[in-house]
Amino acid sequence: MKKPPAFLALIITLYVAYSVWPFLFGPAPDSLGHVAFSLTVSLFAFYGSVIACNILAIVCVIAAQSSLGTAIEIVESNIYLSAFLIAAAVFLACGAHYLLFSKRVHKFQGKYAQASDGCSGLSQKRKLR
Repeated sequence: MKKPPAFLALIITLYVAYSVWPFLFGPAPDSLGHVAFSLTVSLFAFYGSVIACNILAIVCVIAAQSSLGTAIEIVESNIYLSAFLIAAAVFLACGAHYLLFSKRVHKFQGKYAQASDGCSGLSQKRKLR
């Protein structure tokens, strides 16, 4: 197994913690489906799945938007929690950007190995004709 980049492992670990936290410490554990989905996608992303990393990036953006919306709603009642949620939103958005555009993640996933062969699928079909 290839070793994932450290920042990718950090993003996956913190996202799992972000999604498991309400399940463990919330008033009612009603988000079991979300936790199972997060753990499954995170596991596949950790092993280098391109599709799982793209899904995780989309979920991170949605979580960042949700966190930012919650922070704006509670800014007057709890400023410290609001600041924490804003920091979490920024980190989730940066993590999504890293998952989508990082050369290290692409190299770990094997995207550059396919492109560096010098032949795309279209040119291989032309050679066969």
